[in-house]
Amino acid sequence: MPRFIRAEEVKAAYNEARKKYKKLPTFENMNNEFEIIRTEYPEFILRECRRVVMHVLQSCANNLQPIFNPHPQDPHSMVEAAAFSKDEKQNMFVLYKQFWYWIHTGLEVGTGAEKDEVDFLVNSYKAWPKLKKEYGKILAKVTKEWKKKETKSKEDKGYLG
Repeated sequence: MPRFIRAEEVKAAYNEARKKYKKLPTFENMNNEFEIIRTEYPEFILRECRRVVMHVLQSCANNLQPIFNPHPQDPHSMVEAAAFSKDEKQNMFVLYKQFWYWIHTGLEVGTGAEKDEVDFLVNSYKAWPKLKKEYGKILAKVTKEWKKKETKSKEDKGYLG
């Protein structure tokens, strides 16, 4: 069951950690990018922030996979895959690997010291603008594909009803 934590508690806990680790991004910057305000356990603020960042990254990675690896029985993935050329899908796979690099780095540092979590937060925050920009381009193209009345695909769309 979710706990109801006031935003001030999360912000205070983060700012307290930031006093100890001055290289952490500001609360406002982290919150604007990753919505760390939704943290349920401010007493474990760095661990919780790492998990929130990993969740955002995993959501991005999960949205990419059906595009470069579509299932012929899944109309959703077939529509989205049709928007991209083979080369674009190969480039997308590179981005997908970058997302998973950061996710696995986050998992790994979760087994280490608090300082490791701080380094993860700082470094993933620095990497995020480039990742987000590339991801945004893909989403724009996917959205445009969904707006089309017809999707052209060389692949069998499978059963459509």
